[in-house]
Amino acid sequence: MIRLAKENGPSCKFLLNQSDSLSLFQDDFFDFVYSNIVLQHQSTPEIAKSYIREFVRLIKPGGTIVFQMPYRLSLWGSLQPRRRLYSLLKSLGFSTDFLYSQLHLIPLRTICLAPEDVRATVSAAGGRVQRSHFDQFNDYSMSYVVTKDPDILAG
Repeated sequence: MIRLAKENGPSCKFLLNQSDSLSLFQDDFFDFVYSNIVLQHQSTPEIAKSYIREFVRLIKPGGTIVFQMPYRLSLWGSLQPRRRLYSLLKSLGFSTDFLYSQLHLIPLRTICLAPEDVRATVSAAGGRVQRSHFDQFNDYSMSYVVTKDPDILAG
């Protein structure tokens, strides 16, 4: 991915983060953070919330964070049959290439966060949800626009 990114953005600097935290970046580092169809694939809602808190920590005052998160899962989404079948067949020795390329199965889980949980997480981290709206990424999905709250920074 880094090689492709460098080919398509030769004047940009790309870093490979190999940990679950974003601690390689200092506070107030970015002007803009964008995450789309990523947080929903964390293993737990708590991990997704930790990334939202990190986004607020990393954004400069006056910067913007945009991210998407499902607010609920459909029955099909809750059952996650393609992920479960992938796991079963993988444990029986089927190759990941076969499962993905031939059977179109995926190992990704999907989680959700209620809008009130997203707002509480953002607020507790010192951010403010400026706008949220339903989007088309999932059946039950919201996109959020967040800024760092300068009043909290001053206090």
